[in-house]
Amino acid sequence: SSAELGNPLIIDEKRGVFNVYDKTSLPPADHIPNIIRHYKLIEDFTYRMKGAGIESVKSLQKLNGIEGANDGRFITFSYKIEFTAPSQALRKLIEDMQGAYKDNRIYVIRDIVLSKTNDDIKSRTSSAASASAEKPDSRTKSNQPLPVLSLVPDLPFVLGLNDSITAELKFDYIIYIGDELKVGR
Repeated sequence: SSAELGNPLIIDEKRGVFNVYDKTSLPPADHIPNIIRHYKLIEDFTYRMKGAGIESVKSLQKLNGIEGANDGRFITFSYKIEFTAPSQALRKLIEDMQGAYKDNRIYVIRDIVLSKTNDDIKSRTSSAASASAEKPDSRTKSNQPLPVLSLVPDLPFVLGLNDSITAELKFDYIIYIGDELKVGR
């Protein structure tokens, strides 16, 4: 049911965010197992994002190609994802990725870059400063401006109206392949 799945994830379809194999022709036969592995990763990660409350995905990139890094026992797929979410959703996603070992999945978070989508403080304080600049303040005896928050006493002290952030997350997805059957030709 849609109630179990949560809110829809907003994705720009023109960017081809979830494309694993970008060629117009069929992939080589030896790439097919890894393409399937990539889609399993994307499926699992999408469920984790939706469960955490991620709002939208801007991009998802493979950093080490279709084949990943293979040492004979493990394959490591490296990804970079950029998305928008409330800070609590990001925390929940990271906690879920760290606890994914319970589902026999291993995510290793390599790097996180956070940026605020809207800086409400700058817009609120700049509008307050411009409003106070128009009105002379009888409390000042010199021409030096007062701190912005004291210029408008009826303005509530708010650190941010919008909790939404843009996050860039680099992570590895590690798969054990040591006991897989090998198909030879």
